[in-house]
Amino acid sequence: MTNLPIKRIVLYKHGLGFFERHGSSGDGLTVQLSFKKDDMNDILKSLAAFPQGDGQVVNISYETPEEKKVALEKAPLMLGNKSALLDLVQCLRGNLIALHLRLPTAPTNQEATSPGQENTVRGYLIGVDQLAATAPNTLVSILLEDHENLGDSAVRTYPLADICGLDLLETQRGRDLRYVLELS
Repeated sequence: MTNLPIKRIVLYKHGLGFFERHGSSGDGLTVQLSFKKDDMNDILKSLAAFPQGDGQVVNISYETPEEKKVALEKAPLMLGNKSALLDLVQCLRGNLIALHLRLPTAPTNQEATSPGQENTVRGYLIGVDQLAATAPNTLVSILLEDHENLGDSAVRTYPLADICGLDLLETQRGRDLRYVLELS
């Protein structure tokens, strides 16, 4: 890829300019010109390429990066500013996930684990049910499958407030989440 240097500039009093570039790109090489995104409309209206010698212009192409807002609207996962976990869980319906749940802080017997530990459940996310308008009353339904006894499965619900972590067990969903976070 070659950058052609500017050889001549003519500026007119009405705000227009003429920029002439000369150089050799060699056989089969491309020339790269960089412009600001806001200037592309004017550039495309006035760009002219005149090959010299045996050279020829095969095509002129340019990237059209999407606006961040438009790209986020098309994203496979939608995360809000105030309820990101709830939004994420709603977007993951039908996906294989692992939920990390807080265990009760007051053990009921001596065999129970110490306060602050987690329990992890793995299964397919069925959906989210809101019992009231507030997030603590939101239940996450998950289909648990007993892989030791093939065919045995159960549906369980867990309060959203008890979820302290979530693992995406499908690679594509991890990529989708990374994409949304990078755009944000």
